[in-house]
Amino acid sequence: MSERQPLEAAYVITGSDAPKVQRTLRRLRQRIIEESGSDLNVTVVDAAAAEASRGGAGDLLAIIAQPGLVLGRRAVIVLNADKLKAPAKNQIVAALADLPPDTTVAFVASGLAKNDKLLKAVAGVGQVIRFDLPSRRDYPQWLGKRAKELGLHIAANEARHLAGLVGDDAWRLDAELAKLAAYVGTGPSRPPVDVAEEDIDAICTPSLDVQIWDLTDAVGRRDAPAAFRALEELLAGGDQRRSRSDPLRGILTTLSRHLADLRRVHALGARRPERVATELEIHPFRARKLVEQAQAFPVALVDRALVALAHADAAMVGGSQLAPEVVLERALAEVVSGRD
Repeated sequence: MSERQPLEAAYVITGSDAPKVQRTLRRLRQRIIEESGSDLNVTVVDAAAAEASRGGAGDLLAIIAQPGLVLGRRAVIVLNADKLKAPAKNQIVAALADLPPDTTVAFVASGLAKNDKLLKAVAGVGQVIRFDLPSRRDYPQWLGKRAKELGLHIAANEARHLAGLVGDDAWRLDAELAKLAAYVGTGPSRPPVDVAEEDIDAICTPSLDVQIWDLTDAVGRRDAPAAFRALEELLAGGDQRRSRSDPLRGILTTLSRHLADLRRVHALGARRPERVATELEIHPFRARKLVEQAQAFPVALVDRALVALAHADAAMVGGSQLAPEVVLERALAEVVSGRD
C-alpha cells in the first residue's frame, strides 16, 4: 500500500502479526483523510455483526455502494472478514467486479485459507497483504526489524532475552519495544540506539507465565523467600491479570498442578528426566526441573502440601472469613515449610 501509488479497489489485509495489520489500517485511514480532508469518508463495518443482523450481506453491500459524504476517495474497512459465511461471500465476490470508482474496500481477517474465494477475488481486482508472525526460533530477526522502525538496535541475544521475558504475544512485544524506545530516548528519525539486557530488565514487564514459573520453581525448591517474592510480584501485576476472572485461584490452581506433577514423579520412582518427560508428556526441560525438585521435596511433604492447597481453595470460595490474599499466603507458607 505505497503512498506513491494509487490505492487499489480492494485489499485483503490478513495474518497473525496483528500489530502490523493494525498499522497498515492506520496508514490506509490516514491516507484517505489526507486525500479527502475528512474522516467522514472512512467507514468501519464488522462482518460478524453484519452476519448476525437480519440484513446480512445486503447491509454490507449497501454500505460499500453508497457515495462518500465528502469529495475524494472513500474507504470501507470490513473487520472480521473471515467470519463471513459462504452465501455472503458469494454476494460480495460478485460485487467486487463493479465497485464504485472512488471506493477502496479493505477486508481484514485473522486468517483465510489460500483457496478462499474472497482471497482469490480480491487478488484479481486489488491486492492481498499478509503479515504473519515468524516461528519461535525466528523471533530475534522479527524483533530486530520492528526495533529498527522505532530507532532501536537489538542484537539476537537481547531479542531472545526480551521474548523469553515477555512471551510471544505480538501485541505485548510491540508495546515493550515502544517502552524501550522511550526509555533509551530514541525515535524513528534518530540514529539507532543499542538495547542492552539491563535496559530490558529495567523497563519491560515479565509475562504472567514467566512470573508463575518463578513461583512454582521456588516452591519446588522449598525456597520460602524466593516464593514469597515471586508471589508478591504476581499480586502486584494486576494489569497482566485483567483477563482472569479470579487471578488468586488461578495462581492456586497452577501451584496445585505443579505439586501434582511432583507427586507423579515420586510415583514413577523415576530419576531420569527422559522417562519423566515421556510418561508425563511434558517438555524435557520441565521434566529435568521436576526431577531435581522431587529430590528436595519428599513425597510426604508433597501430599501435605496438596491437602493445604485444597483447604485454601475451599477457603477462597466461602470457607473462611479471611481475605483471599491472606488465604493464599498462609497456604504458601505451609507448602514451603511443611508445617501447619
